[in-house]
Amino acid sequence: MSTYKLPGTAYSEIVKLIQAYGTKKANIPMSLEELSKASSMDRSQISRNNGFLIEIALINKGLNKSPTELCVQLSRAYSLNMSVEITKCWKNIIDRSDFFQNILQTLRINKKMNKQDYISHIIYACGESVNNNKKAGAGAVIEILKVANAIEEENNFIYMKTSNIDSVPNNKVSNLSSVNNITTIPQSIEIHDSIFNQYYTCESGDKISISIPASASKEDLLAFYEMFLIILKRRYKISEDNFS
Repeated sequence: MSTYKLPGTAYSEIVKLIQAYGTKKANIPMSLEELSKASSMDRSQISRNNGFLIEIALINKGLNKSPTELCVQLSRAYSLNMSVEITKCWKNIIDRSDFFQNILQTLRINKKMNKQDYISHIIYACGESVNNNKKAGAGAVIEILKVANAIEEENNFIYMKTSNIDSVPNNKVSNLSSVNNITTIPQSIEIHDSIFNQYYTCESGDKISISIPASASKEDLLAFYEMFLIILKRRYKISEDNFS
């Protein structure tokens, strides 16, 4: 499993760092000393978050990191308390991130998740080991998703926002099989106690055979499902806009 860099602090610290980077123009490098003064954060806190900011393309790689145009835009939105613009920036980041789309898909499948279970899943999905910094980082990811209006939290449970796919009317869901000329998935699926077998003939005449052992865990099946979603997104450009 490849490793995705989680934040290393709470959401509020990430915001402070984004604002600090935004004090420079796009693509102008900043030293750790400059960042520490601008953010009132120590160097270790900054270093724990830089990997995540690179992952989401808010800063550029290099010995001295520099903000991207989007980072400057988001920094300005925070400084001016422009909530609509903040949401728009984070939604832009989330929409083009396979990692964020994968953890959202897990929540979509489960309908709702206990917050601590979701934090554990986020850390697992990153290929990271569990520690206090990673728990704080996973909590920050949840806050980012909330700011982007992708999820909501109530009574320590996390839900998809009701505007997402789970709330799509049945008549729209029934049309999904025709999106981008994708053939309807057959319903004749064999499931036995020991193994899952499915055979399907493509429009081209080629055959697909899928076998999943009974030992496959829930996480294995979710990862398998998410892999197909990534293929659909990259090859056929399917996104949540297709469900509206």
